[in-house]
Amino acid sequence: TAFNPSAVFAQAMRIHEDINMLLKALEVKDDTIPPLKKADATPADSFEAVLQLLKEIKRVQNLANIESIDIYVFKSNKNTSPTEVFGLTGIVLVELQTLKAYLDLKHAFTPLANFYYDKTPGDVQQLLNWSAKKMQLIQSLN
Repeated sequence: TAFNPSAVFAQAMRIHEDINMLLKALEVKDDTIPPLKKADATPADSFEAVLQLLKEIKRVQNLANIESIDIYVFKSNKNTSPTEVFGLTGIVLVELQTLKAYLDLKHAFTPLANFYYDKTPGDVQQLLNWSAKKMQLIQSLN
């Protein structure tokens, strides 16, 4: 079954909440605001936003000498589907677990997905870009 942008948005919300947990555990002040939404965004734009987020996660993993995946094997194209974006968000969630384990956040469970309706690739891209901005706030894991 193919995923739609609303399902991908639900996954992106789970990612966003995990990142909020990391910031709280690290006592990092979050003064970020959501970036502007691109009304004509496509799933390929959302895919690129996931890749940018993975780069930030990889950067933070490097701070802890955590081995991470090679994100350069993932490539989008203009025909990228929401299902491909959904798959990549699953990888993001897994990579965030390494950071939560490193910080010994045993009880910081990734929230369940909620249902969202009428979401667009622009909503997904906006939320993922905001999540990347939040990850940029992490400069140490002490």
